[in-house]
Amino acid sequence: MQFTILRCIFDNTYEDEWITDELSIKMIKDIDKSDVIGPHLVQSPILGPKYPQRNCPVE
Repeated sequence: MQFTILRCIFDNTYEDEWITDELSIKMIKDIDKSDVIGPHLVQSPILGPKYPQRNCPVE
C-alpha cells in the first residue's frame, strides 16, 4: 500500500502543459520515438496508445 501511494504521488503529479510543451514533445519523440497527441495521449510505435493518468487506485 505504501508503495502504491508513493507511486501515485510521483506518477500523477504534473500539469497538462508539461507534456504538451514544445521541448517535452521533442524529448519524448527523441527518446521514446512516441508522438504526443495531447496532454492525455501519447502514441508509441511499440506500445500503442499510452494514457497518462492522474487517478490513484483506491485500496
